[in-house]
Amino acid sequence: MTSYLLQDRIKSLEDKFLNQTEYTDLHVSGIYTNPVTQELDITVTRSDALMNSVKMWMMSSTAEFYRNPQRGGILSLLIGSQMNEQTQSYVESEIKTRFARDFTLVGLLSVSVTADENSRIWLIYCRVLDVINKRIADLNLNIQV
Repeated sequence: MTSYLLQDRIKSLEDKFLNQTEYTDLHVSGIYTNPVTQELDITVTRSDALMNSVKMWMMSSTAEFYRNPQRGGILSLLIGSQMNEQTQSYVESEIKTRFARDFTLVGLLSVSVTADENSRIWLIYCRVLDVINKRIADLNLNIQV
């Protein structure tokens, strides 16, 4: 009986936390036009803040996270690498593995890494889910090698 009451209380607190959590972050590209107010702004909130953290993680360098040097630097794997299917598969696999390790509030639904050999650009597409707000976002990143 006690464990049931405890589990019920934990579930209640978890629901309360998830429904009342607000995220605020600085926008990854600096000043941008807020889609709701149409005013210039530098902050993002809620799901946009989580997606912003994913972009920052993707674009970070190895050891850029002071307290967690293994985190980040995922796109640096592409710099100087050959533009072939092996590299593509390896980076897709690494993104999936590291994403699962580094994010708990954002789920990776799909990832695609494609080489544009003519322009020497890697095209990275990720579809992610904000677990709390149940919002799906598409992230497109390019890296020139």
